[in-house]
Amino acid sequence: MQKTQQQARWYWTSIALFVLAGCAVSVFIQLKFEQALAAGIAITDVSALARSLYLVENYANLVYIKRFDLCGLLALYAPGYLLSSWFYPVINGALLVTASLFYKKLFIDDAAMTGSFPVAVLGIVGNPYLLLTFPGPNKELPLLALTLALCWLMLRKPSGWLVYSIMAALLAAAFRDGYGALLLLLVVVFTAAERTPRPHVVALLASVALCAATVTLMHPLSEWLSFLHRNITVASTFSGQVPQVKPGISSSSVTVALLSLTDWLRRSVLNVVSLAIFPGIQQTNGQIYWLGIGYWLFGVANLFAFLAAAYTVLKTFLARNAPQSGRMAVFWIAAWLMISASLYVQPRYMMTMLPIGIGLLSTLPLRTRIVFCALVVALVVTKITLALAAGASLPLITPDTFPVNPYLLP
Repeated sequence: MQKTQQQARWYWTSIALFVLAGCAVSVFIQLKFEQALAAGIAITDVSALARSLYLVENYANLVYIKRFDLCGLLALYAPGYLLSSWFYPVINGALLVTASLFYKKLFIDDAAMTGSFPVAVLGIVGNPYLLLTFPGPNKELPLLALTLALCWLMLRKPSGWLVYSIMAALLAAAFRDGYGALLLLLVVVFTAAERTPRPHVVALLASVALCAATVTLMHPLSEWLSFLHRNITVASTFSGQVPQVKPGISSSSVTVALLSLTDWLRRSVLNVVSLAIFPGIQQTNGQIYWLGIGYWLFGVANLFAFLAAAYTVLKTFLARNAPQSGRMAVFWIAAWLMISASLYVQPRYMMTMLPIGIGLLSTLPLRTRIVFCALVVALVVTKITLALAAGASLPLITPDTFPVNPYLLP
């Protein structure tokens, strides 16, 4: 009991320090926006969302310009764009604490998930990218809180858990409709699989089958699902992202289906390894690109999360009864495969799943974690060394620009 209380104090102390660090970053970025951009600290997506919310202002304008992806942000961050931008870090701090509460219930409080406490804490505070989201509205923190809440609901099954799980998925759709659909699909799959003798196996196989069907029927399905249509449109702007159908070949042919499945597997691999092995940490102006460092550290952590989830799933498949960690590992793998069904590589979308993967890592034996550490270091160092030996250099990032300081309200 005393050890548990001590761990809880250390945990919340770590979270409090992390939130304070995020608030400090917010002060610098909001007051010294141009310097923050030059230093590679300000996230332009966050800045753009802050500016968009200020310009949209109400739901009537939102409907007029058809920016329905801003629905959740418009409601959640209203004090920030209506009253003062200083409300943004306050709201983001509350979101992080909420996410931390559900994470604590999953990996800190439960005796069945006992493992390395320091590693478990890194599930939240080990992602410095989150600090850079504090100054303004973002989708990562609300989706992180909703994902962990959904995972807790599906694992613990409190009274009314199915209704609350569906509500969490629908709320997620208000921030990112494709991700909300993904969570809703996971709720349906895992709930249906519970009626089978080996639900964890059925849930994963069903997820794989649904992903395979989606990637091979993406174009026909996009006529009914707007987020798939938008995904195709966005992917078409990236060279080589959308498989081109040759004249004379039907879009339902085996050839195109195999090509789609191959591309899905390629994107799945890149969503795990790309940020870790392709670091962009320096700008053309000679300054460190701190956002790139945040991406790189997240990429390394994401690689650890994948290894932990894959290893736990393998152990779960070999066992007759699935432990709690096995169910969460299947949840992580299924979500990763569904995210990779998108026609373009987007490892940042795995950020909402990172705590679950690191939490799983904390439950593994020390020897296994050491082996994983050696594998990750070997992969990252080898890839960078080979690239440098071949005459390549680490990419130089052009400093971000933004026309105005979006946090200075008139």
